[in-house]
Amino acid sequence: IIYFLHKLLRIPVVYTVHNQMIDRECETMNAVDLYFFNLLRKDSKVQFITVNAKSSLRLQETFGVFKNAIKELPAFAPPIEKGDPQDYLSPDLFSFLQEDKPTLLFYAESFAKYQSKEIYGITNAISVFIALKSNIQNLRLIFCMPNPDNKAMESYRTYLNDLGYSKDVYWQLAPIREMWPLLKLCTVLFRPTSTDGDSIMVREALLYGLPVVASD
Repeated sequence: IIYFLHKLLRIPVVYTVHNQMIDRECETMNAVDLYFFNLLRKDSKVQFITVNAKSSLRLQETFGVFKNAIKELPAFAPPIEKGDPQDYLSPDLFSFLQEDKPTLLFYAESFAKYQSKEIYGITNAISVFIALKSNIQNLRLIFCMPNPDNKAMESYRTYLNDLGYSKDVYWQLAPIREMWPLLKLCTVLFRPTSTDGDSIMVREALLYGLPVVASD
């Protein structure tokens, strides 16, 4: 449809790639999709947008898109900060953050997987927290996941509760209107993923001066 509208109505086409998992996108295309995509990539008036240099390279290698047809545009815009942090956080979460204790912030959109691996490094995050607790006894964790798998989430919660950490972990398992209050009130953002690429959350944390510990 996009191809025919482009040709018949002379409508410009901008094809955006929002992450580095381009091979997964390729797997979802059938023969017809690939045929028309191949026509689009050869059209000089079709512009491709990627989030970083690695995405651009993979788009060239996987789909054969010409380098001069690709522009890199990081999927980041500075948050619009309005009001006070407590306006965006639940009373329980805001109260948790008011205690004068070091607090790790971990964020994962969901339990999504890529090539059978967790995208966000959830298991790694839990392991890191447990390891750090042996040396930093007053350390706490805020675990954010707006789209959780309840069954999997319960297993992690039970595991940490059995270790005696029930009061040291806040499970934010619903969307938050704005993340900037957490970035201002937490001690460190950590992101121990071995799969996911460029992260808006990391960029936002750096904007607010929050130290970030992340995989490369």
